[in-house]
Amino acid sequence: MKTKITRVLAILLLVLPMVFLSCEKDEDSSSVDTNKIIGLWNYQSVDLDATVNGKTPIAFVMDEFDVPEVIAQGMVDEFMDELEDDFLSEFPNSIDIKADGTYVVTFTDSSTDNGDWEVSGDKLIVDKGSVYEMQMTIVSLTDTKLIVKLTDSQKEDITEDGIDETMSVTATITYIK
Repeated sequence: MKTKITRVLAILLLVLPMVFLSCEKDEDSSSVDTNKIIGLWNYQSVDLDATVNGKTPIAFVMDEFDVPEVIAQGMVDEFMDELEDDFLSEFPNSIDIKADGTYVVTFTDSSTDNGDWEVSGDKLIVDKGSVYEMQMTIVSLTDTKLIVKLTDSQKEDITEDGIDETMSVTATITYIK
């Protein structure tokens, strides 16, 4: 049973980071002051929230593998720590959003990437129309703090029982100037 649990958590670890490549769209028409978003934003923190088939990861592991909560909690804590580490290795340390509609991101290994950006309602959209398009909901924006949220769901048979599970992840990311 431990091997199956380990495999399920490993698959979750591989699949959930894909959340950051495609994002669910929220319907909200509020607008954002684009002048405030221009500037160099440095990563401060991330809060990751995951569900599997609409259940918390702890409830899913307890139900699927019939283990007590304390064991499920330990497994999920380890998994979420690994997920956060993977997220941090893939997501930029800083984003320089320029007034000309372009941006430059710098990653932990000092590599950079660039593209274009726009704001539509409460969405920060990067690389619109490309395969790399990402839409982030702007949760909060002040002169010195930017909080964005990404949400995505993936279907995968992580328990190897022939039935796809739906995994959803929401990342709330805080940047500061």
